[in-house]
Amino acid sequence: MLLASGVEGRIAFDVRSLQEFMAAAQITAAANVSFVERLRVIAGCTHWRHVFRIAASKIFSVAELGHFRGDVLGICHALDLGDLGEDQRMVRTGAKLALDLLDDGVGASAPQFAKQLLRRALALLDLGPSAFQRRLLSHFSSDISEIFQEELVVRIQQGSTLPARGAWKALFGMLSIDAAWAENLILRYWPFDARLALEIVDSDEAVFWTREILERIRVSQWDAGLEPAAEFISKVWRVASNQREQRHIISESFLLPPTCFLSVFWQGDWTKARLIRGEKGDCLSAQIIPVERVSEFKVKSHPPLKPHPSWDTVLSLAPFAENPCRKTLACTLKLLENARAKLHDGLRLPWILSSLEAEQKAGVELTSLVAEANEGRFGDAKDWRLAEMRWKRHGISPEDLATWNGGRYITEHISHAGAPVLTYFSIAVENTDSWEIERFLKAIHDKLAIQASEPSHRPHLPHG
Repeated sequence: MLLASGVEGRIAFDVRSLQEFMAAAQITAAANVSFVERLRVIAGCTHWRHVFRIAASKIFSVAELGHFRGDVLGICHALDLGDLGEDQRMVRTGAKLALDLLDDGVGASAPQFAKQLLRRALALLDLGPSAFQRRLLSHFSSDISEIFQEELVVRIQQGSTLPARGAWKALFGMLSIDAAWAENLILRYWPFDARLALEIVDSDEAVFWTREILERIRVSQWDAGLEPAAEFISKVWRVASNQREQRHIISESFLLPPTCFLSVFWQGDWTKARLIRGEKGDCLSAQIIPVERVSEFKVKSHPPLKPHPSWDTVLSLAPFAENPCRKTLACTLKLLENARAKLHDGLRLPWILSSLEAEQKAGVELTSLVAEANEGRFGDAKDWRLAEMRWKRHGISPEDLATWNGGRYITEHISHAGAPVLTYFSIAVENTDSWEIERFLKAIHDKLAIQASEPSHRPHLPHG
């Protein structure tokens, strides 16, 4: 019932596992002269992988075939050295085969060969993090911890190569197997290059990060600079699991929350101001970041003695983040002036700051902005709240945009007239009417033309 004869004179197997078992039995029963050569021929063929594993299991379990154990190991080495084909070396077929044999338990009766198979299996790390297989870690024990350490360290010391990154992936994975052992190696070989340190951190095992590892991650962000830190935070937050515990631990490693960066997810609690309304509803709206969101720019840990200069921007925001008002706004601008730092460096800032950043880009000196902020020329906390309420309720009109002709984007009258620099937009395609857009642009044009013709006003339009 297990055999068939679909073609005359040939036997077929209805059950593939039986076919593989019978093939392995035939190979291991063959004359010694051709036995090893047959194994070499089928070792790199995926179609014959299980046949090889069955034959190898018999070699390691039957005493009479014990002298072939070295040949099995030698075939794994030959595959990875390219002796049996360059393609086999490129994909580390020998390492994969060695790992399969370990999973089959062939090392139970031959511990010394098991250690050598483990070394070969760890060669999978040479292909980088994407080729890492977690089942590698299941073969870790205190008896062979030195093998893991040697193989991981020799790769980690290569710097930023694929083998090094593969080793870091395995080492972070080891936190779930033996946290103390893994933490010791992680901290001992933590990269001196802060950028590299942020790149090798693996968030898959975030629930096992220790306090020391979390602190090392935060310090690396200070040392690497604002841009690498932003890339790290965005990357790790995106790939993080939806599990609440893991997200909480990952966020503890951040100096700033993901909401501070442009490349992260959309925030639904921003102020939405209508720009164009058509007959079917709103066509174009502007998303405005409220001033109160500046509180998110409070860093979670104290910086080292000399953090990367790019952090001057965030550190200068501290007074305004603590208590947003015209005095702290002036204080923040003064700190930026002293640090000779730009107001905006890839951060998603509240509208008052992004508008002043646009002034700075247009050529206005920070010294002038500091003096004007102190005088209340940009309004105060109450004015900013009223402006946000007005935009949310009534939208932004051409008259609001025309106030830019007065010489500054933001004025002391912002509570009842004016608009911030607009950066984020949402378009309702189904409601969009080209006639409405044309009318809106014409109204802006007419307002600007009137303002520009008055001697007391000078045109001041945003680039683009």
